[in-house]
Amino acid sequence: MTPANSFVRLTLENFRRFAKAEVTLAESGLTLISGPNGSGKSTLLESVYLLCLGRPARDIRVLSLLCRTGGSPYFRVEVERAAGEPKVRSVAFLAGSALVFHEDGRPVRRSDLIGRPPVVLFSAEEMRMVTGEPARRRKWMDRILAQENPEYLSRLRRYTRALEDRNAFLRAAGSSVLDEHALLAYDETLAGDGGEIMSGRRKLIEEVQAALPDRLASLGAAHLAGRTRLRIQETAAEDLLGALISHRAQDRAAGHTTVGPHRDDVLMMDVNLPAQETLSQGEIRILSLALKCIEAARLSRVSLPILLFDDLFSELDEERRAAVTAFLTPYAGQALVTTCLPPPMDLLAAVRQRIDLKNSVLDGI
Repeated sequence: MTPANSFVRLTLENFRRFAKAEVTLAESGLTLISGPNGSGKSTLLESVYLLCLGRPARDIRVLSLLCRTGGSPYFRVEVERAAGEPKVRSVAFLAGSALVFHEDGRPVRRSDLIGRPPVVLFSAEEMRMVTGEPARRRKWMDRILAQENPEYLSRLRRYTRALEDRNAFLRAAGSSVLDEHALLAYDETLAGDGGEIMSGRRKLIEEVQAALPDRLASLGAAHLAGRTRLRIQETAAEDLLGALISHRAQDRAAGHTTVGPHRDDVLMMDVNLPAQETLSQGEIRILSLALKCIEAARLSRVSLPILLFDDLFSELDEERRAAVTAFLTPYAGQALVTTCLPPPMDLLAAVRQRIDLKNSVLDGI
């Protein structure tokens, strides 16, 4: 499979570290971005992520993406494809307004970008998927499934809107008698889309778990392969409608809906204990990296994703660095890798484009 509509020229204006910058990316294979801390390596990956998914890579305000110097209230990020239509995609932001997306000069919705092409990000922030709150793991599952299937994204959006409406209805009711017929309409809507969301997540985690031992072993962590387990923890089992009805009194007291896929989690276990409590920082990094490699392989069934690996070799010993290199070097899609450390020689031999920010003359450096 060859990359579909590869990103080859990236232009940034007033975006985080850069007042103005233009870089060329390898059409396929590896682009290596090197430089010291604070030179803008992560910024380049963040711009690609924003162009692919229409939202910041981290849980931050869009306003914080504005260039740190110059005081401009506006930023713009644009990418040119190697071939295919549309040729140019851009995202722009003006303080006080929302993000605006265009393809070949025509406005498009954020949902139109997702999965075209898919993207996979590995970063320190993404490692908190293992150690952080349940919302991070829900977002991880939803991001994979939405990039695979536009219908999943549609269901997720409908579910979210119905959930907001149901919660508002519960709060507005106060101490008055609930309109049971109106509440049932909300419950049936949530149960229909929510049931499909739960089913998709279950299947995803089953497949990730099946692939995890081999992937951990390939990354030099065979000792984790037999210990690490992933499973869904659901608040409503399979009968979501029944759970919504039976929890009405509890929901009313809480002022929000207490059961459903918006409250579910993925348990990441090391034998019988939470992984974040027993694994070392290095082992958590390897587990996170293994999950990202599985994510990339899964999305490749639809279209080769753009891989964004930030500060990849930090905290990896020589064996793990070699294993990661073996994963990246044959990859036929686009991979953008940042590093402050000297990369392995085998990886350097596979690099098709190198961006060195150490002595860059780009504006804003």
